[in-house]
Amino acid sequence: CEESSHNVHCTSSMNSVLVYGDQGVSLEYLEATVESIQGCFPDVKVRRTYATEIRSGGWEDSCLALVVPGGRDRPYCEDLSTVGTDSVRSFVQNGGLYYGFCAGAYFASTNIVFEPGTANEIVEPRPLNFFPGTARGSIVHQYRYNSTFGAALVRVRLPGLAHGTENFETVLYSDGGCAFFTDDNDPRVDNVEILASYSDPVLRRQGIHDRAAAIVRIRVENRVVVLSGVHPEVSMKRIELWQSTQGSPVLPEQDSFGGVSACTHDAQRLQVLEYVFNDLRARVCQIH
Repeated sequence: CEESSHNVHCTSSMNSVLVYGDQGVSLEYLEATVESIQGCFPDVKVRRTYATEIRSGGWEDSCLALVVPGGRDRPYCEDLSTVGTDSVRSFVQNGGLYYGFCAGAYFASTNIVFEPGTANEIVEPRPLNFFPGTARGSIVHQYRYNSTFGAALVRVRLPGLAHGTENFETVLYSDGGCAFFTDDNDPRVDNVEILASYSDPVLRRQGIHDRAAAIVRIRVENRVVVLSGVHPEVSMKRIELWQSTQGSPVLPEQDSFGGVSACTHDAQRLQVLEYVFNDLRARVCQIH
């Protein structure tokens, strides 16, 4: 393992990853997130945390990263309140890592525009304010809570995983997920790196173009936040299970798959997941 280039001092006591699992968090995404982190980092303690612990403080001393899974972010705001949000912000400002998947990404953006003009509409600012811009979704219309209708396998492109002149593209699960649009008037935009962008013809017909970010990394010195509008933590096995129990997800056009098998899909998905967790891996390597 290579040491982090950001000169973060990680002590042996900083040995845990906390996964937020309070009101609003989907139990399915909580389970998938915990399982994925444990698979990537078998020597790291992964445990669930709640709003009361975040608000109370002290959790930061042993925490390498806080991960906020998918679900509904309004209860995150309500339960964490200003005290909890300030605690999370202070954790990141002091060098902690924040990972947000789907609702956890909406929650960490300056603004949310979700399903405007529908019964599910949310057009609101968010106080955590890590991403300097708007998380806009759902990228697949119309979204329906507690169902896989409105969910989809969408194609994304990751230049950082490309080999030579070949693009790296794969399909990842989206369930009410967002695209990220920076506010060009915000000076923090220079700190945003696009790790993945949408490249699906189905989405282009909905106005989501190739430049729309699917996964972003925001870095200022040793402060790192990674936000994903898609779900690299969700395996094809889970998707098939949810499909059989909750309904059929919207699938991309046939040419979007390119004949990729479920096995190949999961191999590519794991590549993406490891790429997303690069900063966490660097921190783990410092203490082992």
